[in-house]
Amino acid sequence: MTDLFRPTFRVPATRGRMGSTEYFTATLPFGAVTKLFTFDPDEMLELEPENRSQRLLKTKRIPEIAEYILDHDDFIFSSITVSVDSDHVEFHEVAEGADIGELVLPLEAKYVIKDGQHRVAGIKEALRSDPRLGKDTISVVVLPDGGLERSQQIFSDLNRTVHKTSKSLDILYDHRLPVHRITMACTEQVPLFRGRIDKERVSLSPRSANFATLSGLQQANVNLLGDQDESLAPDVERTLQQTAVEYWTRLTELVPPWRAILDGTVKPPEARQRYVSSYALSLWALGAVGRAACEKNEASGTDWRETLAGLAQIDWLKTNLDWQGICMIGTEIVTRQPTRRATADYILWKTGLASHAPTAPLEGEGQTSRRSTRTMPRTPLPMGLAAMRHDLEPDPRIDRSPEKGRQQRPTPATPPKAVTPPDGSDPTGRRPTAIVLFGERFPIRTNNEGLVKLVEALLDRDPEAFPSLLEIRGRTRPYLARDPEQLYTARPVGISEYFVEPNLSAAITWKIAKQFLRRLGYNESDLDVRYD
Repeated sequence: MTDLFRPTFRVPATRGRMGSTEYFTATLPFGAVTKLFTFDPDEMLELEPENRSQRLLKTKRIPEIAEYILDHDDFIFSSITVSVDSDHVEFHEVAEGADIGELVLPLEAKYVIKDGQHRVAGIKEALRSDPRLGKDTISVVVLPDGGLERSQQIFSDLNRTVHKTSKSLDILYDHRLPVHRITMACTEQVPLFRGRIDKERVSLSPRSANFATLSGLQQANVNLLGDQDESLAPDVERTLQQTAVEYWTRLTELVPPWRAILDGTVKPPEARQRYVSSYALSLWALGAVGRAACEKNEASGTDWRETLAGLAQIDWLKTNLDWQGICMIGTEIVTRQPTRRATADYILWKTGLASHAPTAPLEGEGQTSRRSTRTMPRTPLPMGLAAMRHDLEPDPRIDRSPEKGRQQRPTPATPPKAVTPPDGSDPTGRRPTAIVLFGERFPIRTNNEGLVKLVEALLDRDPEAFPSLLEIRGRTRPYLARDPEQLYTARPVGISEYFVEPNLSAAITWKIAKQFLRRLGYNESDLDVRYD
């Protein structure tokens, strides 16, 4: 029986069971949740990771959640999950054997939020601005605790099967932001995009029949129109939507091989093999170029259609050496924030919207130097499938006949291709040549360089969630840190504030790489290590 002198909190609840775990579900007012389930981030910071039972609080997310609550009458949250470390949790059934009753929670017990600490902190912040929200309710799942080890295991189990939705799906299902609605309108009203936009994935596989992803098009529209908030007037939104549809429709006629893709004479996979313009990097850059053209139109009264006529004169083929150092190293497209910006600057320069040639952020990273195509005449490459054969056939201009008096050496037998183990290491000891991440190939020379490329790509792709990777640690040290002194061998991650530990074995390198992917909600299959 409950001690009459022990302060308790009583609430109607239901009882459930998953395997051997008994849990209770109750509906509590916001005011009670923020007072009963407290969280001290300063206390958590003082503990070593192995002594914590929860991740660190990301303070940046708190005002975002509070604003979401205060700005929307139809806000909604999923249940929060808390564990209680006490022997005095009781459940009083309404009838013998019933799973409906009254849950009795001791007020002096220690409660740890296992899932939803940011929601609780955001609710608390919103209550400061509007105390009337204290009567709103949220579902709470209560789990009996069993000490630190059991508490840590609960946290691990709750997050084990969680998979973050892709950015494309977030855009598809989020109807609040104007740019999302405009992007969806573009997928239907721009002929090139209709039926050729992947609305689920954030990257395209090499053989994908789609032209772009929904997230790639959305980022391009943000560059074109600006990141408009929910207060945008309906008539202004209609004008912006018309501008976007007209802009991308016009570019279909100016940027090769977009028109050929629309006509069906060139397939998207073939276009990605040969044209820089068929990558999300160029879509992003062209959005920024459109914004610059529209701003010039407003300032001088010039027609942006005339300004962008020069797009048709740009050599978009990958064989154009102008791309080297800007967004290409050798034959590979490199997608980073600096290369996207440099690609936009190059297009602005070629169309007369910028007076200076762009800087080359990749200069020196590859073996191919960047030289102007004006002094490098080329033989035009064949189109379509002939282009693929062209890359495989020997050049007839090169004499490969054996010298007189010299015997040809027999061609050695090709060794069987080794199967790469799941940990990413190569059983033959060969060095990797590239990683393929989200369908895009990044050339590398060592396993450690591959980890650095992966981290740079993840920071560029998901900067808001990226700090959560700091929580992944070895026995004594992290693999990623803001302070290089925390690592044995610190290597900077691009031009950011982060450093990564590259001094790892091949097996550990790819094990950590896959942990990074899972933490940000991606699949391990999004990464492939190549030894060709």
